[in-house]
Amino acid sequence: MDRKFEQIAQADLQELSLARDYLMSIRLTPEQVQERFGIEFCWNHTEPQHAYFAAIKDPDSGYIFSFDQGSNYEGAPTMVVCALAKKVNTEEAFTALSRIVPIASKDVAWYSDSL
Repeated sequence: MDRKFEQIAQADLQELSLARDYLMSIRLTPEQVQERFGIEFCWNHTEPQHAYFAAIKDPDSGYIFSFDQGSNYEGAPTMVVCALAKKVNTEEAFTALSRIVPIASKDVAWYSDSL
């Protein structure tokens, strides 16, 4: 799979101290996200509420996108997608994410009120 993004380690992301803004919740599991988009997840033992985590950077816009899913969610899978940058413009970030990770609207459970 030809990836249009750079994978970012969680430890590296924490050191950047960036602003974070919620973009959407999606109805996909980490396995589905990895299979469809090539995003690799790690298991986070220190954050049981957010057990699966991945972050990617769009080289064109500079935005970083995080994908979090808790291990204790019951029912349909839901993953939270956020944009990170020094200053986040939600619409601009959403456009950048859509370009590199084409998430189908049927897979979106909820969009940010800012979109």
